[in-house]
Amino acid sequence: MTSNSDAGESKIEKTSEQFVDMYLNSPDIRNPVLQIPVLGPVIDFVIITLSRDLEKKRLLRTFQIIHEEIIRINENMVDFSYIEGEEFHDNMRRLFEYSIRTRHEEKIRWYCRILIGSALLENVKERGSAEDFLIFLSELTTTDILVGKEIYERQKMCLKGTGLILVQKTIQNLSML
Repeated sequence: MTSNSDAGESKIEKTSEQFVDMYLNSPDIRNPVLQIPVLGPVIDFVIITLSRDLEKKRLLRTFQIIHEEIIRINENMVDFSYIEGEEFHDNMRRLFEYSIRTRHEEKIRWYCRILIGSALLENVKERGSAEDFLIFLSELTTTDILVGKEIYERQKMCLKGTGLILVQKTIQNLSML
């Protein structure tokens, strides 16, 4: 159970993250702040310092998620020659770059799963798509991801239902013979 102060801190933290992200990504906001005599550069420095703290926090969370995902994998399933290669290193760089830019843990978790999945021997054929998946995911909003996930789950349920109906009809047809 979270206390009211924890919930308040979380809301303040999210709001400050949103503000820092908006400030750093909007020259229309940042440039006028920098033009403020004396205080402008100080304000900019404080916000950039906050941004570094947020980046550090996001990187640490990314490392935690990678660790959680890795401990689930049997070492015999990993293609170590791929991990040592340039393609994996490029995708790892993308993972960290994209993880720093988002505050959404679910998105970071997907980045990690894509990277780790690309290193598995069973995914050799799909390995070339890992880069595309990382880039595509980075361009989606959290809402886009949640909607896509919901559509996937519903289609999966519909297909199971359709499969069951097909099996029932097949059994009926066979019983008529």
